Amino acid sequence: NDVLQKLSIELSSSNFKCLLENLEEGFYSGINSLPRKFNGIDEREQLASLNLIIGYICLFGKHKLSQVLLSATHLNKLMHTLMHISELERTGVSLLEEYTIKELNMNPDLRTPWRNFRHFKEESVKNKLETLCASLAKFG
Repeated sequence: NDVLQKLSIELSSSNFKCLLENLEEGFYSGINSLPRKFNGIDEREQLASLNLIIGYICLFGKHKLSQVLLSATHLNKLMHTLMHISELERTGVSLLEEYTIKELNMNPDLRTPWRNFRHFKEESVKNKLETLCASLAKFG
């Protein structure tokens, strides 16, 4: 983590302008590919894609991430992508369900998640998505 911080500070200098531009391009490309990866079913690929974006965010760090996301187009794409991949499953949800008094008094099974995501099922993907959002909050 210290190495990433030092590299993030170094990227702020003008000596690494070309490298920074290439890293930004890779970051934008990774953001653009996320929805396609999450429309598929390979959760290993989804994890790898999230790890890539987290890596870029940590590499840019607080010194460069805000500048990288100054582009409204790229920031909007990132936000829309995060909303897309964290979309909740809506099948089986009804506003007009009827319950009896007996059903309301039953103890719910706490092991059953109250929400299911539409584009992934694995807990590891959810945890990685939380890590990505936490990294954005930390460095953005």
